Amino acid sequence: MSDDLAMRKTRRPKLKAPSPRARDLLIADLEGRPRRRRLRLGTLLWALLTVVLAVGASAQVIRHQAGQIAAWWPDSRPLLERACLTLNCTLPPQRDVGAIAVLRPEIRKHPEVENALLVTAMLRNQAGYAQPLPALELTLFDLTGRPVASRRFTPATYLREGRGHAPMAADAEVDVAIEIMDPGRRAHGFEIALY
Repeated sequence: MSDDLAMRKTRRPKLKAPSPRARDLLIADLEGRPRRRRLRLGTLLWALLTVVLAVGASAQVIRHQAGQIAAWWPDSRPLLERACLTLNCTLPPQRDVGAIAVLRPEIRKHPEVENALLVTAMLRNQAGYAQPLPALELTLFDLTGRPVASRRFTPATYLREGRGHAPMAADAEVDVAIEIMDPGRRAHGFEIALY
């Protein structure tokens, strides 16, 4: 009985009637309806700023690193070419040294210069596109396979006169002629590598 008396003496706080908006939100929660949220202007501006900064950063990367991106991901080249038209950048020519074959390499005594050798070969561009001429490295070996001499040559030094620096067209062949001093009997083999 004392419990009943204590309950009667305890005053309950008077609850105010909920506002119409609070009542609608409460009913929406109870019914499981999605609430309509008002997008704040600040949130919208931050989202817009984020998009603008992301696009700007992407444009900077493409403008300054397009060549490296194209070399790393060749399938992106058409997209990068279109982007470079807008961004005022240039892509270096496509380059795949592995698609250039060294054909008919030969080394013999130079017909006109004493104590010199003439190295000749033909380079064939097997790529489906034009590409720059590669640097060429000539290495001479002794009987045991150890290098005796090695030197790199640029296209200007191994091309015949009049060829210029034009890129190799697809499926084109280019004659190579290199004059070197004869190392004597130490050299018994040679190799041509492209870079």
